Amino acid sequence: MPCHTINEAPMFSTAVILAGGASRRMGFDKQTLSFDGRPLIERTVELFRELFDDIVIVTDRPQLYRDKKVRVVSDVFPGCGPMAGIHAGLLQAKSLFVYVIGCDMPYPEPNYINLMKRKLESAAANSVAGCMMRRDTGCLEPLNALYNVALTDAMARSLENGERSLQSFCRNRPFIWVKEDEARAISSELRMFYNINDFVDVIDVRGGAVPSKSLRSEYVQPISMARVTEAAGAVNGEDYVVREGCLSLIVNGVPMTELHALPDRWHDLAIGWLYTQGLIEGASEVSSFHVELIEGRADAFDAHVELNGPILLVQKEPFYFPLPRKDKLDREWHSPLSPLDVVGDIMSLLDEKTSLFRETGGTHSMILFDLESREMTDVCEDTSRHACLDKLIGRALLERRDLSREGLAMSCRVTTTIMRKIICANIPIVMSRSATTASAVQLACEAGITLICFARGRRYNLMT
Repeated sequence: MPCHTINEAPMFSTAVILAGGASRRMGFDKQTLSFDGRPLIERTVELFRELFDDIVIVTDRPQLYRDKKVRVVSDVFPGCGPMAGIHAGLLQAKSLFVYVIGCDMPYPEPNYINLMKRKLESAAANSVAGCMMRRDTGCLEPLNALYNVALTDAMARSLENGERSLQSFCRNRPFIWVKEDEARAISSELRMFYNINDFVDVIDVRGGAVPSKSLRSEYVQPISMARVTEAAGAVNGEDYVVREGCLSLIVNGVPMTELHALPDRWHDLAIGWLYTQGLIEGASEVSSFHVELIEGRADAFDAHVELNGPILLVQKEPFYFPLPRKDKLDREWHSPLSPLDVVGDIMSLLDEKTSLFRETGGTHSMILFDLESREMTDVCEDTSRHACLDKLIGRALLERRDLSREGLAMSCRVTTTIMRKIICANIPIVMSRSATTASAVQLACEAGITLICFARGRRYNLMT
């Protein structure tokens, strides 16, 4: 039973930090992670001392916390995941509601915690299960939430029955739901829900700005592997890798090429590739398109494309934008904001709208955005930066959008072949988080394209 009865307990007092995860992806125990030279969990405890009177760490390694001046408990149902940790914390609660967070969540947000408290204060406490965010997709965020101690027995019954899913347990209980836009008003990137799952995440945390964590993509799959380090040797575990498909493009019955890319948006990819190769001048020249799965090959497809006429190499007239002037950025943004602000906003949007790289480290990401409103018009992540750009161009052609009114933001290098596709698509402004090449800069200069590289935070290199 909890330490206090419902009538005696304060409304908010206890915070629970879950520190007993298996950490299969990291290859070592995540509760030993350091951040800025200090244990991550130590930073969390220090912050919570200003918000809660009582801090409980649920762990299978209590010896790590002998000198931390916190209460330490272990699971009653060991090896049963986060719900078992929450159950153990609820058993030790000194308040009616218990705040729960994982030890691998580096950005707890006091303003968000206070928002949940206010929502519960305005409700009939005995009639609600707690408070947590429910995303627009319907997915819950149960590891940055407040739980009523009255849930203790129900959790025990679920665990005894082998039902370990927090999502399922919480979904149909009377929680007060924080809307996604309410949470984004506190943190536009929802950083308080970010958790460290692998070494890519550790790099992101130590690098500063971290985009929001999305739901696990259907294009990511787990694989068994051994992580080898000098300190620990080989540790068996699990990693997530992005799926890569193969599209065999057959035009008017003639095999043309094989395109390797994320197995989605095949129509966009085919149209974009045909256009940037000079085989069509627009999507209307394609009379039919259909894709067939190649039997016996995973993620491999034949794409049959029929054109209105014979296959001809379109000799496009070279075109040039007006030569850029020093005030070109200010004029094209149609914005009272400085170019530094606008570039920073666009690159933040790129981070916010993409997630596969954070899950796998195996993709490039790009967005197109309207130059006047700066609103995103399309987004794509892919294993190949060329396929990524072709998909964006292909979708724009199918939607009859004028790409001379849009800009491109990207995570990858701007090479000659990428710049040629950009020129072909008539895109006037390009910004990248990465570098470029001398020949790509020369092409951009000749075409009057504004090229920005190393766009990170409030700085960038204006190349042309």
